Amino acid sequence: MRLPVGLTLAFSLSSVAAIVGSAACSSDPKTVVVTVEGGAPDGAPVTAECAAKTSFFDCRVCCGLGDVAVGESYGKSQVAFGDCLCDGPCKEVCATNGCSLDADAGETTSECQACLDSDTNGQSCFPAAQAVCEADPACKAFQDCSRAADCDAKE
Repeated sequence: MRLPVGLTLAFSLSSVAAIVGSAACSSDPKTVVVTVEGGAPDGAPVTAECAAKTSFFDCRVCCGLGDVAVGESYGKSQVAFGDCLCDGPCKEVCATNGCSLDADAGETTSECQACLDSDTNGQSCFPAAQAVCEADPACKAFQDCSRAADCDAKE
């Protein structure tokens, strides 16, 4: 429904919220990818060049975030993360709003958003997202580059 994919996972897996949006609590991921000029077209790490980037976003794009294959595979890992939150620790508090797929579901409540944003809950769902990313070479290459270039430390 309205779960802001990428916000919850932003610092756990490397956010693509600016480029990838998807239905977070659905087992049928609907991923929209916007191609950004530049970056590693095949998702291959370009670590030295990317490490020299000064912004979080530019670093991620350099690592291949704009590549369609990376965006699609990374979006699937974020869907897995959202599904884990919505089917697990946030199921009760978000069932009728943030995790609901009903067209008439209410806006995400502050209690639901707090659950989705919880570091503890995020850590419990990180393995599900990580497994999806590691199973896809494009996602794995992007993640390896982003970590090696220390993109998370950039503003």
